[in-house]
Amino acid sequence: MDEPALPLTVDIELWEAVADAVRPTFADSYLSGAIQIGRNVTPHTAIAYDRLTANEKAAQAMDGLNIKLVRPLPFGHPQRMDGF
Repeated sequence: MDEPALPLTVDIELWEAVADAVRPTFADSYLSGAIQIGRNVTPHTAIAYDRLTANEKAAQAMDGLNIKLVRPLPFGHPQRMDGF
């Protein structure tokens, strides 16, 4: 089993599901920096959100874990949770 190459900010089960469904580099690229609160996952960027939702295999893997993707707020927005 592959391991994350970037700092993991979501549950390992989510990373593994996306890595197995697509490839580890995809999971690293689009899940690194995401905020996970329960089953809600907010990717770090809108591009990551778009890529995760557009990739059918990734979307199915997340659906299998009952993960709900949340579109991130724009950088600089006062309610953004990661301080950017």
